[in-house]
Amino acid sequence: MLNTVSRLAEPASDQQVNSTRQIPEYVPRLIKFDQQLGELCIDALVLTPNNRLADALRQAFVQFQLDAGNTAWRTARIHSFGEFLPTYYARLQNAWPKAFAALPLNNAQQRLVWLASLPEVKSADEHPDWLALSRLAIDGWATLNEWHIDIETHQFQLNDTSAFYQNWTRLFKKRLRKNNWITHSELPDAIRLAMPRGIEFLPPAIVLYGFETETRQQSALMNTLESSGLEIVRKKIITIRDAGRLKHPKDSYQHTEDRYTRVHQLADEDSELAHAANWARRLVDNNQQTNLPSVGIIVPDLELQHARIVRQFDTVFSPSSEDTDPMLRSYNISGGTSLKRSTVCSDALRLLRWAATALRPEEFARLRESPYLNLSGLEKINFSRNFPISMPYTNRKIESAVLRKISTIEAIKNPGDLPLSKWSEVFLEILEMAQWPIVGTLESIHFQAAERFRRILEELKNDVDIIGPCDLTSAVAHLESLAEQVRYSPESSEVPVQIMTALEADGLSFDYVWLLGFHNRAWPAIPTTNPFIPRSLLLEKNIPRSSLQSELAFAQRYIGNLLDHCERVIFSYASYSGDEEFSASKLVNAPVTRIGESGPGSLSHPLAESLSLILEDYNDFQATEFTSDTKTKGGSSLLRDQSNCPFLALANYRLKASTKNLQEAFPDASDRGSILHKVLELFFTRVESQEALTILAPAERTEILKEIIDFCITENFARFPKPFRKREVTRLLDLAQEWLVVELQRPPFRVLGNEQAMECDIAGLRLDTRIDRIDVDEVTGEHIIIDYKTGAVNVKDWGGSRPKQPQLPMYALFNNQTKSLFYARVKTGECKYMGISETYTPDNGKGIQLSGFADLGAENWKSLLGNWRFALSSLSKEFQSGYAEVRPVNRKICEYCEYQSLCRITAQGKLSNE
Repeated sequence: MLNTVSRLAEPASDQQVNSTRQIPEYVPRLIKFDQQLGELCIDALVLTPNNRLADALRQAFVQFQLDAGNTAWRTARIHSFGEFLPTYYARLQNAWPKAFAALPLNNAQQRLVWLASLPEVKSADEHPDWLALSRLAIDGWATLNEWHIDIETHQFQLNDTSAFYQNWTRLFKKRLRKNNWITHSELPDAIRLAMPRGIEFLPPAIVLYGFETETRQQSALMNTLESSGLEIVRKKIITIRDAGRLKHPKDSYQHTEDRYTRVHQLADEDSELAHAANWARRLVDNNQQTNLPSVGIIVPDLELQHARIVRQFDTVFSPSSEDTDPMLRSYNISGGTSLKRSTVCSDALRLLRWAATALRPEEFARLRESPYLNLSGLEKINFSRNFPISMPYTNRKIESAVLRKISTIEAIKNPGDLPLSKWSEVFLEILEMAQWPIVGTLESIHFQAAERFRRILEELKNDVDIIGPCDLTSAVAHLESLAEQVRYSPESSEVPVQIMTALEADGLSFDYVWLLGFHNRAWPAIPTTNPFIPRSLLLEKNIPRSSLQSELAFAQRYIGNLLDHCERVIFSYASYSGDEEFSASKLVNAPVTRIGESGPGSLSHPLAESLSLILEDYNDFQATEFTSDTKTKGGSSLLRDQSNCPFLALANYRLKASTKNLQEAFPDASDRGSILHKVLELFFTRVESQEALTILAPAERTEILKEIIDFCITENFARFPKPFRKREVTRLLDLAQEWLVVELQRPPFRVLGNEQAMECDIAGLRLDTRIDRIDVDEVTGEHIIIDYKTGAVNVKDWGGSRPKQPQLPMYALFNNQTKSLFYARVKTGECKYMGISETYTPDNGKGIQLSGFADLGAENWKSLLGNWRFALSSLSKEFQSGYAEVRPVNRKICEYCEYQSLCRITAQGKLSNE
């Protein structure tokens, strides 16, 4: 077969000629090519370890022919090893159907077989995410085949996890053999065992190009082919050093006019990504269209960061346009996000799910507003009541032609069990009735996603029956699982900027490379092995990257290759990611340059540059004055936010910017703390003193607690599963009983009030507050204010000119009889009182931890109250004056803050490292 770049008048009669093709204006040269490699690509079958390298080699071969002045040439047989296997197996199967009768399964089909082969377990709680486990099972199965590891080895019995996997794999293999199926990772051995029958389908030579390591399975196949008469050539990738373009010793990576290596330190991951995107944009803009450089952006954890990277690069490369057509982008990104997350596909799945079960109101709202579905009439439905909305209910309430059509489908009208192949026909029919996807609403990116989703349904129509007949709900769930597994990235044209994972970039040559995440925790990384396969077995078999030594060797080899293949390399890392602090990896011996948000190292926004704008910095921290005479919602939390970050108080209590918390599948720490709080409130409402508590026998205390806890669980957690509620009852009972031991060790007290409401006027700011509990000391008659806490607390947060936790100090200022403030720290194994008191001493109880006045910057109780009065008044006046500077006291304040995109603290470089 020939490739052509112009019409040939008289093509050779003995060769098939491809139709004329347009060579794109930009062809990335990611592979260094020579005459020998060019001849091998024509005469031999060339196999590469991954698809990206195969694509680059094919492009390089075309460019090599063009550079040689050729207008036609024989098509090169260049494939990745993974592409070659199923194609070659299919040819063998056509030639010898009996010898190669096993039907190959794709990855999605294999996952269904794993799920269908699950061994029985005692309860669903033991393994709640079978889909995630099936991914690990597939990965483990590939490792077993690639390295010829016997699943029956005794080492799988060394722990429960590997023993479970051994049993699961036995059931999986049994199902494969029973149905005569074969998986992709088994193909090399199946082909090898049938040799030399199929050798006539192969050229005289096979070139293994760029294989740094070969699996035992690959080596065994190549050895068999070689013994059958084929020539096996193992060829390393040509580097710029091999091409004679380096003018300095191998280990000298100093800056020269043509080559440099740099290490950049950025404040955080967002800043790191922004600088890399601006750098790539600048390289493209500063070069002529006819001489565009090849630019590689390497992101080791690309799959996790995919959406964030696309947003950042779209912003930088198309700052004044909302057009996100991938064909118009100046960059190409590998991988993709789950197809299920595409809006056009998620709306289709939502409609299919609605045919099977009722939708929650928020899901129904999204469905009826979908631009990709014609569901006229749904806008007439009032779903203000908080109950699931079913399709039959909606169909009865309105005249909807679409819903009437769907309800007449036999499988919907008379639901039963059908094979997935039949359900796919039903799904296509439903979507066609809803006119999905409405073409007028589709951009290129959504059109491609819709086509990929439709292809899944078409494939299911002709699919083998793996899971057997199932009901409509299960069929939709399987379709959602398939859409979740497909990592989808829209097609794009050949462009200069390539964003890819570290493994995809291995062996490619770029003019410029930026590798992100080059910190000491990732290079070298800690080995992450499959938990189903015993680590001792991996070490025994010398599986690559399964030990610290092999991971270090991989990292050294990879970085060495990168420096050999690419002329200009930048490594970067973020100083912080969450609470983790990083330093530069030691794998590159180059000085580290810290790049901030201002100064010579900064990169301004491309839109500002294109318009020749000079941006001025302006710190707008002054809001209008707060002049309301009414009480302000928020209570002490308003002063707390003003103290921790003035902008936070503005956003919460002036702008009302906080979003409503969505209901979670299970209670979070706050929910569980609140219910414990309620249990103790009800208990001490009934048992009003230490004396009453002492009189109660342990069995009586337990009975009262059980009654209160059952009531609280029923009132608050009724929607959760029974096993969870049962465990929560046990947890609350144990914790409450542990707390009562602390109460019995205190000096005698009487509970004056629970959830005591209080109105406070702080320098003219009127706040409503509520005190968890007020006790009266039976000896002195003084008041003790108590605040229940289940998380970490620190009494020192009450001190300073800007108290981080001003709640209890505020209570003390408005209750003249108060002489003691305490956190009631209610946590398993750590139950105790923590606080400060004018009258208590360390001898007043084993469960009381007292801080000194000096810890809070005061001499005694009176001076402490004076400090608090001044500090809280100052915070109140700040809030009322409109002072709202972005000034968090430390990084932890920003960690869970939802306003970072509003205050832009990262861009301002104000985030403290404390």
